Amino acid sequence: MAGRKKAETDLKENQDRLALALLSSGIGIWDLSLADGKMIWDEGMYHIFGMQPGTFEGTRESFRGRILTEDLPAFESATLAAMEGRAPFEAEFRIRRKDDRVMCLRAKGQVYRDEHNAPFRMLGVCENITAEREAGEKIRQLSQVVEQSPTMVIITDLNGQIEYVNASFSEITGYSGEEAIGRNPRFLRGPEPAPALSNNLWAVVASGRTWKGEFCNRRKNGEVFWVDSAISPVLNDQKKVTHFMAIQQDITLRKEMEKALKDAKEAAEAATEAKGQFLANMSHEIRTPMNAIVGLAYLCQQTDMTPRQSGYLKKITVAADNLLGIINEILDFSKAEAGKISLETIEFDLDDILDQLSDLITGKAQEKGLEVVFLTSPEVPTKLIGDPLRLEQILINLANNAVKYTPSGEIVISSEVARRENDSVWLRFTVSDTGIGMTEEQQQKLFQPFTQADSQSLAVSAELASAWQSVSALSTQ
Repeated sequence: MAGRKKAETDLKENQDRLALALLSSGIGIWDLSLADGKMIWDEGMYHIFGMQPGTFEGTRESFRGRILTEDLPAFESATLAAMEGRAPFEAEFRIRRKDDRVMCLRAKGQVYRDEHNAPFRMLGVCENITAEREAGEKIRQLSQVVEQSPTMVIITDLNGQIEYVNASFSEITGYSGEEAIGRNPRFLRGPEPAPALSNNLWAVVASGRTWKGEFCNRRKNGEVFWVDSAISPVLNDQKKVTHFMAIQQDITLRKEMEKALKDAKEAAEAATEAKGQFLANMSHEIRTPMNAIVGLAYLCQQTDMTPRQSGYLKKITVAADNLLGIINEILDFSKAEAGKISLETIEFDLDDILDQLSDLITGKAQEKGLEVVFLTSPEVPTKLIGDPLRLEQILINLANNAVKYTPSGEIVISSEVARRENDSVWLRFTVSDTGIGMTEEQQQKLFQPFTQADSQSLAVSAELASAWQSVSALSTQ
């Protein structure tokens, strides 16, 4: 008796272990009586269906009622084939649990027959394959994405031999998958990459990181094309590298555009250089005779002349000086375009610049009936070190504009000290008039290439602190 009891205990423990193993594996056992349609489930079946043990109605019809309608025909066909002995029972179908979750199941069973070969019982298992099917669907979707991707996808083994290429690879390179599989991707290379590039690539991917760079490749028809490539290691569950995957985008068009832009930039720079050289040469050629005119006019003024002749020569000198100023502006323009403009630091007298400015604009202003007023603060030093030519150019331009766009009234040119710092002084020059003025938007474009205003008469004050800061005049007093 003791031996039998121990055997029963051992059997019970083995059965419990089997039931626990089946339960944890997502497998349930079912037993169907074909005579009356009664069905028995084990605990694993209840777990799969999300039901409490003992709550199943226990009939074949109740079981069929849980199968989704669209899957019933295949299930019934597999059942009939098994009962007729044409094939073992095996079917995949979906069910809807009481919590409304849809599960995918795989059922397998064995039909038992009596002495007359009539089926009377079916015993089998049911396995929850929902996760497997979901994973398979994700793989299918990813596979479609890879196949339909406009970028090339190449997968190689650890030796660099190609195992897979997608459709874009064949479309871009001209090689079919059969022609590429088994070969090293280097067969595509055009000009050989530098050894340092190849060494760096393999050092990066072998360490488990992603390498990014560009390659120059060659198509099957011999055409050269460029790809932007990202090569990554593929790791298994143990974090070991099993494959390498390259994702490459054809950037040939971008490369061609970059080259075209570079060529255009170089051509534009060459044209600018040629233009600057032309302006410099032209200005030099014009300045030579103009200097002769100024010199001869000066010599003539040293001789005995009538007041009328002296006036003519003075006007010639002023006109020649103006023309030389225009020539200098042309040279400055070409230098500015070439980024080679520089500021002088020489001694000059501010009174001389203001006197020259008065000589240049007073006559024009008087012809229009305008009054020109110069206001210089007593604090402004006159002996300075800086760039007198740039200062004179700015003041002349603003003063000429004031005369040009002022129909009546006055023009005031004032200067004052903005800031002192040790031996340095920042001067603020203001040219104001009663002319058409400038809107706020026009003022923002004050130092842009050629801007003029044409609105109604308004008073305007244009401050040149920033311009004169660049001159950085130093007081010598």
